[in-house]
Amino acid sequence: MDDTNQNTQQANVAPQAQDQPQASVGGSVVQQPVVTPVSAPQKEQQPPASSVSEFVKPSEAEPAIHPELAEAGVEKVSEVPELTLEDKKAGLAPAKESVPVLTQPSGLIQLPMTEEEARRTIKTTNVSDSRHWLAVLVEKMFQILKYGSSK
Repeated sequence: MDDTNQNTQQANVAPQAQDQPQASVGGSVVQQPVVTPVSAPQKEQQPPASSVSEFVKPSEAEPAIHPELAEAGVEKVSEVPELTLEDKKAGLAPAKESVPVLTQPSGLIQLPMTEEEARRTIKTTNVSDSRHWLAVLVEKMFQILKYGSSK
């Protein structure tokens, strides 16, 4: 088939339809519908400004005790039980989930070898030896402690 037939058919198409994509099938031109994207990709944005208390809420609201139940002896109890001295002597302790996490350093850090032993081990051992890599790690820890970063 020659191109003159296709060219004349495309020229006969209405001007409004020429804006839409077209595909030719067996010598005839088929109009393709224009597809508009549902949404354009958006850049990451900051979350809307709001107070932290808006997001941090207790998982369960404090129960309201009905007056009749209060007369029967129902009362509010704290979530963490208070242990007596006898309980502590027996070995009872609060669950670890209810104990607050320490944010301060807990004490002295003890590394498995000194800085000098680490340097000596790095020089004398083969790279396939696990002691070599332990010494490299210890040396790196000493550098972090001295300089404040892992350079």
